[in-house]
Amino acid sequence: MFYVIDKFISPLITLGINVINKRIGKIYFEVDQWSCKMGRYDENGDYKTVTNVKDAENGGIVNFQVNIYNSHEYSISLKKIRISFVKESHMYDYKLNSLDILNLEPKKMIDLKLECNLTKEDLMKINGYKAVYFKFKDHKNKEIKKIIKTF
Repeated sequence: MFYVIDKFISPLITLGINVINKRIGKIYFEVDQWSCKMGRYDENGDYKTVTNVKDAENGGIVNFQVNIYNSHEYSISLKKIRISFVKESHMYDYKLNSLDILNLEPKKMIDLKLECNLTKEDLMKINGYKAVYFKFKDHKNKEIKKIIKTF
């Protein structure tokens, strides 16, 4: 009798554990080489970096490198990828230059160099920001924010 019950219960338990393991995966982020440069062109046409927002006639560029690892057992798509600057209670979202949708293969890590151009008006809005986030919507259409840097 016990042998017959064991024949039916063992496959069900194994199936349940496999289903749970497939759903447990996460997306891991690691941000490297963060930089935010502001600049203007001088009378010779050379680009000069500046430290004051008011002098940044040509806006600025945000560069950062991110490593993303998908630990799920299946591919995942990230969409509506943005960079967000938080200033007091306001959040300002900006689109990255070369990325809107990202497909992540299972159990693989990718290395991305991302860039976002900001106008002088954008720089004036985010001047004195407290934190920067990497925002996206996952395969379940859930918005996820990962902190890049705090100040």
